Amino acid sequence: MKSPLRYIFSYFCFLLLASCVFAKDAPGIVMYWPNQDKPSLKVIFNTFREMGDYGGKRTLVSDVVVQNVSDKPIPHASFTVYMLDKEKVRIRNGVLVFDDLAPGESTKVQFQCATVGIPATLTLAAHRDAEGIPARTRLCRST
Repeated sequence: MKSPLRYIFSYFCFLLLASCVFAKDAPGIVMYWPNQDKPSLKVIFNTFREMGDYGGKRTLVSDVVVQNVSDKPIPHASFTVYMLDKEKVRIRNGVLVFDDLAPGESTKVQFQCATVGIPATLTLAAHRDAEGIPARTRLCRST
């Protein structure tokens, strides 16, 4: 006769495996550059993860997927990412850089910064050295 603990253990393992397979990540922040009507880029910031906390500053990391949705290659692009809290106060900014993105191609980069609060909204501003990217600032939707 088989032990009931063996069945319980097997059932627990099945539930754990099923939760890993069917679990979905929280939706990310989707931004279109320079605007949603005629975008050149689609930028998706995945959920920010806290990597540490020291002296009131939190180190946050997000995996970012950048997709060239235009019909032109983008040799280099550099953006400042402004992080705003729920009162629209800037709590930190960081730099997002990628290179050599062909039309329709995507790349994954990591964005990391130390912040003094919880970001609620992100804003992108292109640097002047970004080739093929208009230097305008667009506000994304809130997290």
